[in-house]
This record gives sequence, C-alpha cells and structure tokens, in this order.
Amino acid sequence: MLRDLIAVESNVRLRAYDRGVLVDERVSHNVLTNIGRNWLRDLVGAITFNPGVGGAIASPDSRTDERAMYIAFGVGGVLTSDPTLYNGTQEELTTVSVLEDYVQILGTPTYMKAAEGQGNGTDSIVGSYALRFITTILESEISFAGNVSKSGAAVGTNVPVSEVGLYLSGADPTKDLDDILNNARLVAYNQFDPIAVTPNIVLRVEWELRF
Repeated sequence: MLRDLIAVESNVRLRAYDRGVLVDERVSHNVLTNIGRNWLRDLVGAITFNPGVGGAIASPDSRTDERAMYIAFGVGGVLTSDPTLYNGTQEELTTVSVLEDYVQILGTPTYMKAAEGQGNGTDSIVGSYALRFITTILESEISFAGNVSKSGAAVGTNVPVSEVGLYLSGADPTKDLDDILNNARLVAYNQFDPIAVTPNIVLRVEWELRF
C-alpha cells in the first residue's frame, strides 16, 4: 500500500488521467478559510468538560460534530483560463466562503462529491500528523453536454477546472454552493492554472491536512 506524502511545501495535488495515462498535474498549497479556522476551534473545544479518572474527559460536549467530507469544483478564480468567459476576480484569501464560478457534477444532480478512502477500507491517514481526502471525478461527471457554470458560461464537455473547495459534512451536495448550508461550510480553498476536463479525462484530487 503506497502512502506517499505530498511534498512538504504543498498539500493539494490534482492529476488528470487520459485512459489511465497521466497527462496533467497541479501541486499547490491551499488556504484555510476563516470558516475553516472557526471549525477547527469548535472541533477542538467543548461546551462543557466532565473530568473523569486521571483527568480524562468523560463525554465531552463538543461544539461541532462535523468533519471535512466533500470536494467541489469550479472554473473561476484569478487564475481562470479566460476571465471574459468565466468569473476571474476571486483571490485565494481566508475570507473566501464559496467557489467563485462553480460547476455541477452529473449524477444527482450535485455540486460536490464525497471524499473516498485511501489504502485499506476508508483509511485516509497517510502518516503521522497528516490526513488526506481523496476524490476521483470519473469520465463525464463534470464534462457533459449542457453543463453550465454559476456565471452562466456553457462549459459543456470541455471544463477548465481552476478552483476546488473542501467542505464539511453538514453541506448539502444537492444544493448549489451559494445555499446557506454550503457557503458556511467551505473550510479550505485552492486555485491553480486550469486543467481541461474532457470526456476522456479522469480527475483525481488529493487534499492533505497536516497538524
């Protein structure tokens, strides 16, 4: 079982495969949003503490039960391929709360896809102090006739993916990313030079959080 750690200076890797052959790749570093910072605070903290034997906490009342779970995709951000066609003004900042020009994923329909496991079962722990979330977008899940981005651009079967977001489990994949359930749950954001996703392309995202 291969458990390679993404390079220490980065933590997001996107790979595009054409019929099993690697044809494009982006490796970069994400921004933990203010929403993500507040989530980590609530995840570590508790409303009440009930000390047990030896100072251990018996049944702590956590401030949140949500976990990082979904990944969404867009064609926006300042690195977009053509700002005259797609929204291209959003920078990679902690204040980001939604992908700028997100696209739909064929299926439900849905706007995000749940992370998969890595290794045995659902194990995504890739080493000490690191946790990885992986999502694979199969052929035609984003690249399909009639797909339109948030801004109304017809992306169809050639989608220049340039932004991704990591969302909490409380998000609703069947609602657009501007819905109140979703725009309050974008915990990390990343943008990059576009990767063209066509019907033959399988896109694999590996998102690693280190502590």
